[in-house]
Amino acid sequence: MRFATYKDLVRDTLAWADANPRWRTLRGVVGVPRCGMLPAGIVATRYDLPLADLEHFLLTGGRFYPARHGRADGAFWAGDRGKAENRLLVLDDSSVTGATLKWAAAELRGHAGLSGHQLELGAVYGAAGCGHACAKPIDGPRIFEWNWTRAAVMTEAMVDMDGLLCEDPPPEAARDPRVYAAWLPAARPRFLPTRRVRAVVSARLEEHRQQTQEWLARWEVLHDELCLLDCTAEERGDLNLHARHKIHHYGQSASGLFVESDHRQAAEIHAATRKAVLCPAGPCGGFRLLDPGDMSKEPA
Repeated sequence: MRFATYKDLVRDTLAWADANPRWRTLRGVVGVPRCGMLPAGIVATRYDLPLADLEHFLLTGGRFYPARHGRADGAFWAGDRGKAENRLLVLDDSSVTGATLKWAAAELRGHAGLSGHQLELGAVYGAAGCGHACAKPIDGPRIFEWNWTRAAVMTEAMVDMDGLLCEDPPPEAARDPRVYAAWLPAARPRFLPTRRVRAVVSARLEEHRQQTQEWLARWEVLHDELCLLDCTAEERGDLNLHARHKIHHYGQSASGLFVESDHRQAAEIHAATRKAVLCPAGPCGGFRLLDPGDMSKEPA
């Protein structure tokens, strides 16, 4: 599985922009919402170009976001700095088939007031054969730090509960069952998948199944299974069952991704299963993918 972080995206987009100095003469940059706005904003900032999202640009007949001087039509950049009024860069974060960028180009060319623009299409990460320029080729299963909760691969993934879907319980909850019982329904959400996941696998005890199911339903976390520990709190601690429980369910499943909040447990799960584990609490902060195909490990 291939993985890219926010840091990778910024680095690769800036390197791409620096390799294309001709972009300085663009009329502006149009991003494909939502994720395409990330590289579009980076390129526009790098070369001091007007910026717009695709929908806004179409609805307003070609107006960019107002700059500090208040202009939104791009005319300020069309004078002595040599900006070409009819050339636009249309960007997305990634592309597999190229269908989204082809659709964006068709919308722009089909607009009565915008049909005369020359379009340059691109995505930072693109599969072979996507049909347009890319900063870095990326084939096979992939997942990105900025949109992993919406990724198609999540339909086959298993996810942790405490520390991931919701905050970790407060320290005093481990000592006082009443504090823990009050915390369960009030736990604040952290990362909520927008797709149904294969399973929520948690070291919570089976006795808290109802409260856990109610919380998941409240926050619309769709899942096929909820795997909890059927033991006592003492057994869980004495036998160190937190990671072992997750290894058992992930290891015997067809899932190719586990999302774990604790980086030590993530390392144990990956070592035992030799399958991909995504961890949003790496030892240095940010996200980390434990997998041989992690593209963030490649040299910059």
